Amino acid sequence: MNLSALETFYWIVRLGTFHAAAKKLNVSQAAVSARIRELETGLGLKLFDRVGRSVRQTPHGRKVYEHADRILSEFESLVQHTGAKRAVFGIVRIGAGELLARLWLPNMLDELQRRYPDLVFDIEVDVTANLHQKLLRGDVDIAFLADPIQGPDLRVSPLMELEMCWAGSARHIKSGQRTTPAQLAAQPVITLSRVSSLHAQTHNWFAAHDLQPRRLHVCNSVALLMRLVELGMGVAILPRILVTPDSGLHHFGRSNSLANLSLVSALHVRNSGRPAEIVSELAVEFAQRWVAAR
Repeated sequence: MNLSALETFYWIVRLGTFHAAAKKLNVSQAAVSARIRELETGLGLKLFDRVGRSVRQTPHGRKVYEHADRILSEFESLVQHTGAKRAVFGIVRIGAGELLARLWLPNMLDELQRRYPDLVFDIEVDVTANLHQKLLRGDVDIAFLADPIQGPDLRVSPLMELEMCWAGSARHIKSGQRTTPAQLAAQPVITLSRVSSLHAQTHNWFAAHDLQPRRLHVCNSVALLMRLVELGMGVAILPRILVTPDSGLHHFGRSNSLANLSLVSALHVRNSGRPAEIVSELAVEFAQRWVAAR
């Protein structure tokens, strides 16, 4: 009986199947089964009953889980307090909004891989509302989201604030060109899907000026949105940092103030002391360095 067997048992309980635990730990399902047999033999207890493709804890299994959770947390605490290097391996499932994925997420993941070469990441790009639900369900271990979220079981850490601006095609406007809310409302407006933070910000901005855009186009890709704006099909609210000389976009003047977009890291407490917490710590560190460099 060893710590890896206890950790395997922990993840089977958390994720519901041997298959999901094998994927999480980046080992074969046969290895997971062998570890559980070892644990059951060592304890002299039956820990699971099979229910179709899933498993259910026995009464003994529920008791063992309480101890496993405490032992694994104490072990991580010991490692942190002694300064020992953590052996980090397995799969960490990361959810990210597309805006962050276009900014510094690739570079952060590159640094993560160099620091922890045995860690495997599984990345899913989606809008904040969907990622929030996936985080609560356990479909992702950590999520990088636009706008603060709340939840009794979530640990939320701020990453950065993005200055937003109205942007249009460089073919049709001059950089910094002044405009009014009414002039913007008279043009086609392009934004992300209706459950996105960008869509909410666009709607709220016009509502604050008692206006509605003449036409509101919606798409679910930042890259496509930027291309449509570049072609002159409409204007859009975008992070100012994306409106670069080579983007084909120009920003309008600052007379029409927009709220900053907050990016945060959200971790479910079930992943405290796990590889996802290491990713969260690096994300905060990386974001601070990224902002300081600009």
